[in-house]
Amino acid sequence: MKRKYERVYHYLEARWAIEDLEKKRIKLSVFDNVNDPRELRAYTLRPYEKQIEVVVEWFAKTFCLLCFAPDSCSPQMWDCYGDKGNGICLGFDIKRSMVTPVEYVDKLKVVDFPIELVKALKRLDLTVTTNPSPTVKRGLDYLRPFFLTKFSEWSHEKERRALLNKDEEENGFYFAKFFKSGMFLQEVILGEDCDASEDYIRSLLMEYPRQPIIVRKMTRLEE
Repeated sequence: MKRKYERVYHYLEARWAIEDLEKKRIKLSVFDNVNDPRELRAYTLRPYEKQIEVVVEWFAKTFCLLCFAPDSCSPQMWDCYGDKGNGICLGFDIKRSMVTPVEYVDKLKVVDFPIELVKALKRLDLTVTTNPSPTVKRGLDYLRPFFLTKFSEWSHEKERRALLNKDEEENGFYFAKFFKSGMFLQEVILGEDCDASEDYIRSLLMEYPRQPIIVRKMTRLEE
């Protein structure tokens, strides 16, 4: 039987991970402030190639994303996102329906977009919902690869992604609450050079549901 949840990992600097643990939430990424300068540009729709920047702008204004790795022992991920081993990696069980592997391509991927669907979508609110209409679902099926397609130079990340609407804003940032967003904290892995103590992290987790949550230190032998 296929498991309902998938275990995924999110690498952070220690200060931001600790703040998220204290507030029981995780900061979402926005498309116009990610590492990849060609984000949302590895996929396009024919015959709207010339208008694709309009779609990219709408996508960035409407949605946020959560980025995950499939494991907690990638030296490259610790270096890039885990503050070179000084940070913290959070392990979540997330609903499989929410998270999807990124497709990596060597060149721009072009897909035909039916004109009649475009006309129908202009009359509807195209957002991520739990029960979209058939037309909205079909439109999202065409547009979802915008956020799930990247160029192959990023393939080493083996990224999994979740797409969320821009709902809860706090000082210009967006967050998803633990336990209310279809994901549940299961592990907290401290980088080998992280200054935070395991006991301190456990104290932050005392009131968390779905115990026990594993707290441990990363070792070089795992890399």
